[in-house]
Amino acid sequence: SQIILALNAGIDVICEKPVALSVSGLKKLQEIEKNSKAVVNTILQLRLHPVITKLKENIDSSNSNSVKITYVAKRDEQYFKTWKGQENLSGGLITNVGIHYLDLMTYLFGNFLDLKVKINEQNRSSGQLTLENCSVDWLFSFHDDDIDSYISEKNLSYRSIEINGQNVDFSDVPEDLHTASYKKIHKGEVFTLYYAQPSIEIIDKINL
Repeated sequence: SQIILALNAGIDVICEKPVALSVSGLKKLQEIEKNSKAVVNTILQLRLHPVITKLKENIDSSNSNSVKITYVAKRDEQYFKTWKGQENLSGGLITNVGIHYLDLMTYLFGNFLDLKVKINEQNRSSGQLTLENCSVDWLFSFHDDDIDSYISEKNLSYRSIEINGQNVDFSDVPEDLHTASYKKIHKGEVFTLYYAQPSIEIIDKINL
């Protein structure tokens, strides 16, 4: 509703994820944007990470790649009282957490082909995604069983992306990726609603 208000007023928008909770919501924004003098800029910050830039350059599209994504985090009751923990506001775990990684996969490995959902609950989502040049096994979880398996007492979260058996290290970031995103927007280098669509389409299919 805030994006629509701004577009109708002719004001450009910068929106964090999720820009929409469904394809129907996204298409509504696209239609309003067509009749507005303003545009919506989405924040897809992982695309700007130097590690991802290098991966994008080196990935051989003729190969069949294999990816494993694991994201496990501790979340207390207070989290589920905020907008992030309420599905009607954040889209739930798969949208609020998964959107970054699903966008990254389509960016690196091409269009959606197939999907197998194993679990899709409020605190756990897992399955297998097939893209043009990759198969992706994912686990996003706040579940106690996964917390016991992946998280030590010293850490609140566990994040891992393995591509063809090699761990991708995101720890070294020379600049805050959100700041880098805003700088690009000021230069006119934007990720429009078009770029956000593939990952939202996948989320729609997961939520069927």
